[in-house]
Amino acid sequence: MIGKFSKLAAAAFLMALLAAPAWTQQQAPVIDGNLWFKSSAEVRSAFLAGASTMIALETTYAKKKSTPPPVAGAMTAKAWDRLTLDDVSNRITRWYEANPDRRNLPVMAVVWIDMVEPGAAKKP
Repeated sequence: MIGKFSKLAAAAFLMALLAAPAWTQQQAPVIDGNLWFKSSAEVRSAFLAGASTMIALETTYAKKKSTPPPVAGAMTAKAWDRLTLDDVSNRITRWYEANPDRRNLPVMAVVWIDMVEPGAAKKP
């Protein structure tokens, strides 16, 4: 999935930064379920495209420096490998809907809990 979105991700992430007033604050906000549900589908996709782009950048940098990629990024990339941005977005939305009392949890924590950890648990 990561390779599919490099140009789109950069443009979408920039659009999201410009479109989301909360992101103009000096300190970057933690994107949680509350903000997730206040955001449009386009902004959600832009956020995920930005996260995907950062994972790709970290992986590329690690290869260039002949070091292993960051573990969390590699695990997330593997979990997202066969998913589209819409698939990831829908799973995050469904998780928050199933856990309304946990909407203060950051989106990337939901990604970890719902997509990364279950896949990692299947490993021996």
